[in-house]
Amino acid sequence: MNKYKIIPGVGIIGTENNYYIRTVSSNFKLPNNPKILEEIRTTLQNIAKGEKINASSFIIQYLLSIKAITNNQNDTLNPYIYFSNYTILGEKLNEKYHLYKKESTSPIYIYYINDNGRLLISKQKISLPPTITNIELSKEMIAYCEQFIFKNLKGLTKISEDQALTINVLDYLHNSEVIKISDCLSKNFP
Repeated sequence: MNKYKIIPGVGIIGTENNYYIRTVSSNFKLPNNPKILEEIRTTLQNIAKGEKINASSFIIQYLLSIKAITNNQNDTLNPYIYFSNYTILGEKLNEKYHLYKKESTSPIYIYYINDNGRLLISKQKISLPPTITNIELSKEMIAYCEQFIFKNLKGLTKISEDQALTINVLDYLHNSEVIKISDCLSKNFP
């Protein structure tokens, strides 16, 4: 198994000797060197496919430093996590990470609130309008949300059953806060 993985949202963009690596934090200009560009592209493709990589340590260190890839050794997903199929986002994450309900102690519910670009994550199902809970997201937006979900899972373990974790994914600070589920049901929410 490959010990690296690509961070969601990473890709090479540009044309005609003007290429960048797009990451969540920024776009990084790549050198005008076809050989290096091809090595970076091949390395990212092999990591994405889970294949053996034959990249120089310089390329690997560069990709790690700009947060295009991460060292996968200490970044394992808790096998007891299962996202509720109540939402499309949860369903897609279960498929991607091969998470199964039978292995889970209890499901985690994810809601994407389109009006303000917030994720709402809880340990119980919240009765929100279907337009909020089951919105269809693009692949890019799913990848973008995914990184914040996994970054904040430790925070989720600290909340009680009557609380929810909100993550502001469209704000560049990506602030998260714990709120009471009763506040989610109030007329002032979102």
